[in-house]
Amino acid sequence: MASAAGTEVWSGFRDRADLIFGRRDARETQVVLERLDRSVLELDRADSGGADQVRTRLEASWQARCEDRSVT
Repeated sequence: MASAAGTEVWSGFRDRADLIFGRRDARETQVVLERLDRSVLELDRADSGGADQVRTRLEASWQARCEDRSVT
């Protein structure tokens, strides 16, 4: 997610994440898409000194979500 943010790959990634995380219902899908959009916005707003920290935190957060999702 963090490496796709802000690139031409983002749209495709976002659509795939929608399929992965939003399998249960429309509301869950919307929540995931909103989180993704907030993550990208947070990366865009980070200054050059803080961008690596933000990226590392987001990577860990989304990795945990993916791992949780694969268990359910």
